[in-house]
Amino acid sequence: MNYWVKLGIVIGAPVIIVAFIFLYQGSPKEIVAVADQFQSDNSWQLTDERVVSPAIICFEANCPSVHRNWQTDGMLTKEELQTVLNNSGWNFEVEGDCVPEERISGGEGVCGASGTIQQYTVDMHVISYYEDRSRSSVVLLVDKQ
Repeated sequence: MNYWVKLGIVIGAPVIIVAFIFLYQGSPKEIVAVADQFQSDNSWQLTDERVVSPAIICFEANCPSVHRNWQTDGMLTKEELQTVLNNSGWNFEVEGDCVPEERISGGEGVCGASGTIQQYTVDMHVISYYEDRSRSSVVLLVDKQ
């Protein structure tokens, strides 16, 4: 075999393997399907969505993961969040109080729910502010256990 061919194989094979390891991204279809089970209220506005595909080497903390953020019209209550979760088929119990306390300056109401679906961890959080009762932020994070 020619010297140049051998050299090409010796150098090229490891480069291809390393490139594959760093560049490979699998399909996020399975984790997105889990996130899609959550049926947000029709009045909520999706403000952010980020999908991180599975990879051999993850450059981000959660790989694979799905992050979605909505803004609601009006302050979301614990009961309203529980209803949306139940309607999505997620039997997670909402913990915390979504409504901030009036007597606390800069008061922030945080409630949420978490659980497991298939091999994924699901976390929901609602953040509402006393100073701005016109909206709440709803955050969904689904990632691999």
